Amino acid sequence: HKSTTESESEDDHEKKHYFQPPLQTQRNAFVRNTLLNFKIRSGTGISRLGIMGCGEMSLERGLSECLGSLAAMQVYSVDIERESLSVGQQLLEKHLTQNADLIASETGLPVLMRSFLGDILQPDHRFANMDAIVSMEV
Repeated sequence: HKSTTESESEDDHEKKHYFQPPLQTQRNAFVRNTLLNFKIRSGTGISRLGIMGCGEMSLERGLSECLGSLAAMQVYSVDIERESLSVGQQLLEKHLTQNADLIASETGLPVLMRSFLGDILQPDHRFANMDAIVSMEV
């Protein structure tokens, strides 16, 4: 016979849902594949990419190795949460530094990556004339 705490613990474990790969990885892969498929089908590069609600910049890190394939020259990101944006900037910088050789060989040209504190519901001229805008708010 199991104690109450053992039963509750097992019930909690059974109620949790685990995704493999993690949902964020699946979302990033979906966006990457969608953008690459668009470029292939349209024959048009995505030189200016906007990312709305970037949070900790998981998508930017996930896309960094295929920016050359997208023909990306500018990636602009915005988030309303100062702390998330700050963490994201640090994680992105670390990722870009650690993978600099791979990214440089893929992109060939420098890519301007900028991030801004802001509200995606407010008009922002910096995001005008983007070739694609992504928002993965959950």
